[in-house]
Amino acid sequence: MPRALRRQISERLGATAADTFEVEGFSGSPTPAKICEIDRPDLKFQPYMPRYPERVRDFNGDLFAAIRPRTCLSTTRSRASTSWRSS
Repeated sequence: MPRALRRQISERLGATAADTFEVEGFSGSPTPAKICEIDRPDLKFQPYMPRYPERVRDFNGDLFAAIRPRTCLSTTRSRASTSWRSS
């Protein structure tokens, strides 16, 4: 890490030279992936589960086949369902 960046971080955190030290690697760990292996589910993101409208599921996930016979109006995430309008 560049010296100027270390100094800026230390100043913003209110740390003195006695409070800081350098380590090799990412946070002193030779393998940063080890951080993800800790048993703390409260610190991990919930798995992403995409929601597909029922009409798209009816066409085995083929969005273009689902909207070909109809017009699909996309809605915001706050709405519970997708609006469909016949063309």
